[in-house]
Amino acid sequence: MDALPKGGGEVVVAIPVVQSLGYVHIFTDHRAGPQAGDYISHARGEHISEVDYEKKELVPPKDVGLKIASVLLGEIGQGGVVDSNHQGLFFLLCALCPQDVSKVRVGKLFPYGIDTLRNINDFLGVKFVIMPCASTSTVLLKCVGCGLRKLSRKIS
Repeated sequence: MDALPKGGGEVVVAIPVVQSLGYVHIFTDHRAGPQAGDYISHARGEHISEVDYEKKELVPPKDVGLKIASVLLGEIGQGGVVDSNHQGLFFLLCALCPQDVSKVRVGKLFPYGIDTLRNINDFLGVKFVIMPCASTSTVLLKCVGCGLRKLSRKIS
């Protein structure tokens, strides 16, 4: 299972040698999931390859900061304890815990998180109780972990 939707990817960071910082070049080579860094070049909805790197206009640091802050505030506004891209990882950690009740509160359930819940049910047999909370617009999920123990053993 990959950590992000569709997994993999490569990030290309190109910072020219300059006397003072006026603009920033950071381009991603894969749209696996909307990470804050993705918005540096993704803000205008375009994909920039290394070949096109020199041809693109520069993004002022202020605009980069504003876009990243906007994404961060959007994630915070959703509520919950984890951002939308990492819901699935949290669900997996809850499912692998000892056989005790685990609880996690997230904002809106995203497709990758929902797919992870299905995979956890299929592979580990762990079912989550999902309780939407209308007053906070969040979702509380509870499960009893499968109690996975260390599988590797030293053979003498």
